[in-house]
Amino acid sequence: MRTLRSFYLNHLKRKMFNRIVLLYSMAAVVLFAFASGLMYPYRYQHGIPLTTACCVQLVVDKPMQGGDTAARIYGLEVMGMNAAD
Repeated sequence: MRTLRSFYLNHLKRKMFNRIVLLYSMAAVVLFAFASGLMYPYRYQHGIPLTTACCVQLVVDKPMQGGDTAARIYGLEVMGMNAAD
């Protein structure tokens, strides 16, 4: 408790900028925790079902929005059904 009090007296009591930074940091942590809590169940409810296959085909129908005609793929991961696959 003493270290918390000394931290408050040294860094927060008279320094408004530090208070604002602390407040925004705490809000960001709460926001990210809330967003990850929403995304966790969504991922398992809307995932691709397991199936057996010997190959993977990726079809890109449209390029990026705007004037760019490139199709950017940031990640594609294919895993087996068992850990040994």
